Amino acid sequence: SVMFTDGVSSSALAEALGDAVWSARISAHFAELREVIEAAGGQFVKSLGDGTMSSFPSARSALQTAQELQRRMQAQAEEPQLSLRIGLHTGDVVQSDGDFFGSVVNRAARLTAIADGGEIILSEATRAMVGTGGAFTFSGPTYETLRGFDGEHSVYRLDWRK
Repeated sequence: SVMFTDGVSSSALAEALGDAVWSARISAHFAELREVIEAAGGQFVKSLGDGTMSSFPSARSALQTAQELQRRMQAQAEEPQLSLRIGLHTGDVVQSDGDFFGSVVNRAARLTAIADGGEIILSEATRAMVGTGGAFTFSGPTYETLRGFDGEHSVYRLDWRK
């Protein structure tokens, strides 16, 4: 499973804080994300401006990690608080030189782009992989267009606040 995170309103925060303070803040943020991702068996692939891309050996571990990241964002004591949108998609990826490519990566990125701050959005494929059984609660499906992909796509929102 591929997971993207994206900072919400980070350009405004960077401008308000100044480059030096923002750089230190986002570096600490990435270090915390890397710690959580790797503790769950995931791979922190790279940071992308104010966001990240990670991969996980299972959809379940990716969703558990996404929940933990959102809970940590909600519990921040430092002001201004950072907010994340998270998108996940599951499937086969192409790996080269430590990076990941392909439609699975692109779809995960597009899911992230349609999320609001504090949301975790996942694809039908990711939802199917975790199955049912009460470990996760989802809303949806809703049907969304994803830039670069034809048609409408079933997406789910993970209710992580439970």
